[in-house]
Amino acid sequence: MLISTLALATSLQTSPQYVDISRVFKAGETSKYAVRSRLQMETRQLGQTVFLPSSVRIDYDFTLNVKQMLDEGFAVHIYRRPTMTITDGETASSPPRKNVEQTNINYEMTLSPANEMTNAKALVARWAAASSPAAPAPQDLMSVVGQFTGELQRLALFTGSLDSGMDLSPKLPYDEVRVGDTWKRTVGYSPQRIANSDKAAVQRLDYTFTYKGVMEANGQKFHRVQATMSLDSNAAEFVNQSMGMTPGQSGLEAINLKLDATIDFDLDLNTRKTLRALAVSKGGYDVRISQVPGQPVLEQKLSGRSQLSLAP
Repeated sequence: MLISTLALATSLQTSPQYVDISRVFKAGETSKYAVRSRLQMETRQLGQTVFLPSSVRIDYDFTLNVKQMLDEGFAVHIYRRPTMTITDGETASSPPRKNVEQTNINYEMTLSPANEMTNAKALVARWAAASSPAAPAPQDLMSVVGQFTGELQRLALFTGSLDSGMDLSPKLPYDEVRVGDTWKRTVGYSPQRIANSDKAAVQRLDYTFTYKGVMEANGQKFHRVQATMSLDSNAAEFVNQSMGMTPGQSGLEAINLKLDATIDFDLDLNTRKTLRALAVSKGGYDVRISQVPGQPVLEQKLSGRSQLSLAP
């Protein structure tokens, strides 16, 4: 009986403990964050023997203010992002160019304890244009291709929509978790072939979140949540379908999109407010047409790095 009791006590001590990592809001609380992102690109077009490097930086600050507490831990927030600084890096033909865009983003939203928006309205009309630029109406095949490659670049920078970016992340689990537990949230959509079919459609693109446990750095303890996302898709079928053309008519054989991304989020032990986040991505794309068999007419390698930090 004594051995059995000791074994049970040992088992209880070593078994992983469930913890609640849902977000805790406080009325009137204001949090100010800085986001610093850099995307390194290497591009090669048909006829070029080497990849030409270029880069872009996107830097901005934003604030989240808890305007009102609601039932069950939900809260109304005001999100503000007054400016964005976009810096195109030096190239062989031009010096660095910096532009400060007056975005004046002002948004009212309801956030759940899982960091998910349940209600949202723009308080400034420019929000839609600033956060998710509308693509121009496609005039030809390459403009359609550019929509997909541009979205891949935004994903690599983690500065696209609020769903795929870091500002309101991580998306937290609905239940208590133990170290190693995972959950998924949709952050976007990507063309994929439908299983057991010759058709293509836009499928969900998910982040997989993993609870890594309590960690410590510089004398501070925090919850670590890691997000990973992997995209490996050929968008050509979807583009041809959307234009009502066959590959033989359009000449488009492949738009190969690849991206692997990882984000580490450090959360306050008590409120689960994001203290900081580090995101890295690597991927690229290539475009192939039937008129030039065996080699891409355009290819680009992407390497992104973004940091989010809470101001003291």
